Amino acid sequence: KDTGHTTELDTVYRAGGQARKDLDYKKAVGLLRPYGDYNSALAFMSADYNHSALSVLDSLNDTDAKVCYLKAMVLSRLGQMEEAMKYFELALAYDPYLEHRANLDPEMHYLINKYKQL
Repeated sequence: KDTGHTTELDTVYRAGGQARKDLDYKKAVGLLRPYGDYNSALAFMSADYNHSALSVLDSLNDTDAKVCYLKAMVLSRLGQMEEAMKYFELALAYDPYLEHRANLDPEMHYLINKYKQL
């Protein structure tokens, strides 16, 4: 077995999550970088480290609606609109509520409006 289980809270990870909540994104990135999970991708994106966020998201499961949605948002920021739309549609297939959520995120609102005009 290569997996260890513990009942102790990971204080570094928790501190990274708190830093993100406190809008201290650079601190959050520093703390969450080693984890390579959704929250570290979110920290990278929040700090505007979009390429790093995309790298983490590429390693995560594309069958998770939140991962697909965040990936669509990052791709939109990077100007990769067709790829962003692909992941947005995939996110909607997994969770239709995200269509409502997209109206609250400027990058996603822009993406949707751009593709409605085509």
